[in-house]
Amino acid sequence: MHRKRMKRYELAKNICVAVGSMAFLSLVGAAGGYETGNMTTLQAIAEMVISAAALTGAWITYRVVDRRRQEFLRRRIERRRQLQQEMKKSA
Repeated sequence: MHRKRMKRYELAKNICVAVGSMAFLSLVGAAGGYETGNMTTLQAIAEMVISAAALTGAWITYRVVDRRRQEFLRRRIERRRQLQQEMKKSA
């Protein structure tokens, strides 16, 4: 159960990194496309805004998943300590 949940957290973090990387590359590509004259100013701004929004969303999601993972690990360690204390008291 715990391994499965940890794998889910790692998978979600990896997906966020992939989406964020693609958004960053799109942001850089929009700037490059505008500099070479392949896009109008409005197109470049629109693509940059969309890329920035995707990058921000990926970053926020990554942080949320990481915090949930840390909280899960903290609770698991706390449960282990409680069980060990209970076993010491009963012995």
